[in-house]
Formats: sequence, C-alpha cells, structure tokens
Amino acid sequence: MSVTITATAASAATGAFTRAVDAARQCLAAAELEPSDLHMLVHVGLYREDNVVEPALAALVQEAIGMRPDYLLTRDPFTGFSFDLMNGDCGFLTAVQLAQAFLVPGGPRNMLVVAADGHPGGRPHPAFPYAEAGSAALLTLSDSGRGFGRVVLDSDRAHPVQRRGYLDLDTMGTEGRRTVTIEQDLDVPALTTRAVDAAAARLREDGADPERTLLVTSLPTPGFGIGIAEGLGLPATAAVTLDGVDADPRTSALTLAYHRAAGTGRLGAYDTVLFVAADAGSTIATALYTL
Repeated sequence: MSVTITATAASAATGAFTRAVDAARQCLAAAELEPSDLHMLVHVGLYREDNVVEPALAALVQEAIGMRPDYLLTRDPFTGFSFDLMNGDCGFLTAVQLAQAFLVPGGPRNMLVVAADGHPGGRPHPAFPYAEAGSAALLTLSDSGRGFGRVVLDSDRAHPVQRRGYLDLDTMGTEGRRTVTIEQDLDVPALTTRAVDAAAARLREDGADPERTLLVTSLPTPGFGIGIAEGLGLPATAAVTLDGVDADPRTSALTLAYHRAAGTGRLGAYDTVLFVAADAGSTIATALYTL
C-alpha cells in the first residue's frame, strides 16, 4: 500500500482563506468526492489574513467546505481530523510523510492537503515577495503499485538559510494584524548544490532512471528547478516551470507544479516524479513518486 495523489487543484481567488477553500472544493469535485468522504484535512500555508493563529486555518476550511461539521451526528469512526502544519516550502512533503503514517488499511484512507499564502492585510502588497496562490491535493491510500516512496528531510543547521517572516513588535503599532516582516538572504548556489546532492541520492537509493524522471521543485528562486536539472546532467525541460506566476508560490509550489504537469499531459512521458523542496534552516526535502 502506498500514498498516491488522486486529484489536485489551483486557485487564484482573492484572499488566502478564500483560495484555500476554493482549491479544496475544486479538488474534491475533481476526485468526485463529497466533503463527508474526507477523513483528514491538513493546511500547510504560512501567511493568512489578519495573521490568524487560532483557530487553526484547517478547522476554518473544514467548516467552510462542510467536512463533518458535527462530530456527534457522524457515525463514521473517522470524524474528520484537521490541523495546521507549518513547515514552509517543505510543508507538502511533510504532510505526505504524515499521510504515510496515518493512512492505513482499516483506518483513515485519505487526506486533503491545502495550501494558501497571502499578505495578512488581505490584499496584494508590493513588498510581499510571495505569490497570491492557493492549491489542494488529495492523498489516498492505494494498492495500485504507484505512489510516494520514502520522504527524506535533511537539514544543515551549520549553514541556515535566512528566510523568515515575523511580526516586528517594535514597529507594528496598532497594525500588527495586517503587517508582516519578511527577511530573505539566500545563498542560491550553495542551496542548489545541496538540493542536487539530495536529489541524486534519492534517485540512486530508489533506483529511478534520471532520464525518465520529471522534477517538481519549490521555487525559492525562479531558476531553482532548472538548476537542479542541470546539476543532475538533465535538460532544463526535465523540470516543471511555472511560467506566468509572478512570484514564489511558497507552500503551494509543489502542488501547483504537479497540477500543471498533469494538466498539460507531461506526466505521460515519465515513469517517476522527483519532488524537491528547500526552505529555511537549509532543509531539503525529497521524495520519489512512481507514476
């Protein structure tokens, strides 16, 4: 048994929360499922309106789509578990890792992973470096022979990547719910080199053919995926590029790239997909997906 991607969706609706809900609904419709069919929902987005921390955005999305809103009236033992998971660009693969632990025969069989980021002011801001993007992916337990292999997260704490967002208590004043400070200091060559090494290790250890593998990566810089492809000795076309996206989609990057590859028929030319994500703390997450 393995965890597979059953459906994906993308949303450009206005507002991070609205995008998350819209992407969730689109994904369920693509999978021909009702909200009551969902067993788990995980929200991996970082930046949301008004810097809301509690309740979890996952719980708000769960309520908005009508996913088992009343536990007492639900006879199914899987009453709809939802939670936020904040691990930046690596959030999607961390959710996959959790799905591999939670989704088991006789237990929960699916997990909806939702991502959406946006300026806490509720509208695009010229100083906000991330795309106003939203996505959703339905993960399902399957015995089809395809799906995710082992998810590996490797961190180099000796050389942390400064990429963080926080509330500056000294300057936010009365606008704290609508502001955020973003700091980025990326050593792109070093980060790309570590990503290439991690990708090569994943291909080698999982016995995948590099020439039959499509790269789906996060986008800390526009050419990150192409740089990994070149480092592996592959053509630039081996990496999915998100042309037309005006900034880094952050927590939606992996799902959006896979969604685009599936929608344009690119997956049919490959046997496997290699997911590679890089984020703060120099963490590189990798996982091979068999098609």
